[in-house]
Amino acid sequence: MTPKDREQTIRTWWEYMDQGGLDHDVEDSVGRLYRAFRKVLERTSDEELQRFWDLSPQLICLRSRGKVFRAHANVPVIYLAPSVLKMSETNLVNVIAHEVAHVLLGHHEDVGAVDFEEKADDMVEKWGLKRSYPQTRRRKRAREKK
Repeated sequence: MTPKDREQTIRTWWEYMDQGGLDHDVEDSVGRLYRAFRKVLERTSDEELQRFWDLSPQLICLRSRGKVFRAHANVPVIYLAPSVLKMSETNLVNVIAHEVAHVLLGHHEDVGAVDFEEKADDMVEKWGLKRSYPQTRRRKRAREKK
């Protein structure tokens, strides 16, 4: 995939999100979310980006806890809590990377599996970003000391 193809894939997914696939009431943060997703998706391999495109996850970011959402069958959902929008740019990118990793690892398909958080953080680290969950950072350090 050429860099131009990669950029077009990312932009097209986001346009789909912004025209109905993105369930949100955070108009003031849409540009910030796009930039964070773009930073993450630019670090993925061609195969990972293609899988993300094929899965076309729905993105939900709602301020109101009273809203109910329902995804279509077999469509992964990335739900971002309102508090995520208060994070620094770096932390926002790390959290989004972690959620993208869950999608790419198929965690929406296998709800009974274990070590989801650690596996997602392993993928995030592979992309050169920071692990999101402190407990997975501690477990990794403990393994490295052995």
